[in-house]
Amino acid sequence: MLRRTLQVVGVRVEASKAGKVIKKLQNHLLNLPKLRNVVPDPASERMKLILLSTDVRSPEALQPLRDQLAALLRANSFSFVPHAVQIDCTEDASDRGAETKNRRGERPGLNKFKTPIGNVSFRPVDTVNVQQLHDINEKLFPVKYNNAFYEYVTDAPEGYCKLDDETAVGAVCCEVERVKISGKRRYRLCILTIGVLDDYRRSKLGSLLLENVIEQARRDKLVYVYLHVQSTNTAAQRFYLAHGFEVTKLLRNYYSQLNPPHCFVLCKHHFTSITMSKPLLDKTLFKKTLEVVGVRVEAKKIGRVVKKLHGHLLNLPRLRNVVPDPTNPDPYKNSSSKLILLNSKVKDTETLQPLNEDLVTFLKEESLAFVSHAIELDYSYFAVDQVLSELLPQGMDIPSSFETVGHIAHLNLRDNQLPYKNVIGQVILDKNAQIRTVVNKTDNIETKFRTFPMEVLAGDDDMEVEVHESKATFHFNYAEVYWNSRLQQEHLRIIRQTKPHDVVCDMMCGIGPFAIPLALNGSKVYANDLNPRSYHYLKENIVLNKVEKLVTAYNLDGREFLAKLLSEKKQFTQVLMNLPAIALEFLDAFPGQFDHWEGELPYIHCYCFSNSDDVKKDVKERAEKIMGGELDPKQTSFHLVRDVAPKKVMVCISFQLPESIAFSSERQASKQDDPKRRKVETETDA
Repeated sequence: MLRRTLQVVGVRVEASKAGKVIKKLQNHLLNLPKLRNVVPDPASERMKLILLSTDVRSPEALQPLRDQLAALLRANSFSFVPHAVQIDCTEDASDRGAETKNRRGERPGLNKFKTPIGNVSFRPVDTVNVQQLHDINEKLFPVKYNNAFYEYVTDAPEGYCKLDDETAVGAVCCEVERVKISGKRRYRLCILTIGVLDDYRRSKLGSLLLENVIEQARRDKLVYVYLHVQSTNTAAQRFYLAHGFEVTKLLRNYYSQLNPPHCFVLCKHHFTSITMSKPLLDKTLFKKTLEVVGVRVEAKKIGRVVKKLHGHLLNLPRLRNVVPDPTNPDPYKNSSSKLILLNSKVKDTETLQPLNEDLVTFLKEESLAFVSHAIELDYSYFAVDQVLSELLPQGMDIPSSFETVGHIAHLNLRDNQLPYKNVIGQVILDKNAQIRTVVNKTDNIETKFRTFPMEVLAGDDDMEVEVHESKATFHFNYAEVYWNSRLQQEHLRIIRQTKPHDVVCDMMCGIGPFAIPLALNGSKVYANDLNPRSYHYLKENIVLNKVEKLVTAYNLDGREFLAKLLSEKKQFTQVLMNLPAIALEFLDAFPGQFDHWEGELPYIHCYCFSNSDDVKKDVKERAEKIMGGELDPKQTSFHLVRDVAPKKVMVCISFQLPESIAFSSERQASKQDDPKRRKVETETDA
């Protein structure tokens, strides 16, 4: 069992006077969990010792007691003596007394570290080993901790990590803080320092330290654990994010010894059932006053003066160049004068520099007054890129663009932006009135249904959206199906070149971004998708857009779908294959399957990705290899849809299915033997 000795100052009083003295010392008592403030006096059975806060270090000085209180105690002949308090540091964490005291609202402790864990043990910091903590901090942290810090930690319930050979290799120092949540007094844990020496970094001791602290905080029913990390320390941020912490706030100019001085607050919540309010950013940081020069003008002269001042007006986004004159008793009602605000480069109401002399002369000849005017700006004024440039580390790309799907903003954050994802999400939510949910893609599209994993960064966890495109309305769950708003122009291109008499085979239709608008234009569409949820929303959107008579929905594999249409001898003129990751592979379903076909063979529009320097050659050769035949260059075209990554593009290859591929060798031979065909070919040759 580990024990530590805490040296405190005690006030020796008669038992009958203890209550009165305690009342006077109300804010200066020991007040540690599971320790009494009043204990028997070891030197006398009829006396008691009232134990003072650990802040009081000397029986002589009694600082930081107020002078008046110290004088009062001395005047009543109370004596002050040193007293040693024995603390058990390995008490069982399931101790019911501790839980009872926590429920009463007393300050929990962090003395109950398990020991040992494997070949690692946790010991409290004391006056004997505090120098080892000092050495560790000196090696690990750029911030220098003063002597007061080390004096404090030797009296606080904190611990450090040691190996069996008694060599200190890491340390964690924490502080339990009182906080009000929903009007109730609760406790949270602040990790002041935590670190492991370089030689032991790969041994998972840092994780062990952190997990031990988190587990202890959970047992003590603390509402959350938090810490501060320098804004540029991405390695530390990734470490804490991997352990379930979240970036909740940016504190500017937090450090006095570091550059940059900004830090992020990372929190791990959900230790209790309390609903936490987590402010992601301090909007008061953006309160600014812009001092400008205003020209006081009579209302009837405003037009002429504004014309003269062209090029020298304030001209800032979302701010007026002409504002009510605040000196009027009621400036917003029929005021006789206004203020014309000048460019912020004009600083002096006397010289009006850098205005040219002719302009200054004109203004003075008009007997106009020049006054200072303050414009109050706050968070609501600044745009997304302006806010994020203040919040994110210098040099980091600002993720101000995103895909909009109904009320959802979809981000693709880079790895170095992930520690700030919640702040980014909150700013985008605040600055876009139509957005209610901000999500980030957490991994690549790897499922057969083209869906991708995502996380909600800000706003409502509501994935049910409604989108309007190409005169159609689409309803779907964004997390369950594939939708890409960046393909809107491509959808429109195909829709415009398709005629109402065309019959379309849409092999990978999704929820119908091609199929339903084509039907609204009069085309008959056979629409298929393998994803059961896409099929569900496809049918729902068919009804929603009232095209039940023109769109037939299928839930099959693409090859099975094509085979079904051909077996049922359904004719179609256009084939759409919009699954760019693997659509080319489905071209193997066409060779030799059209022997029964009468009339013109269909045109195929197949989407794919390419990272070749010669995209057209690459895509054409891949398609020909899969189909086992050559495409007619005159009947083949290419359309660049969009860039998806550096040196990677999405392209659409369009071609009429050649007879040499569509028909089997038997059908081709029979056509060659057809007398009518030979006659037509002979006449053509002649």
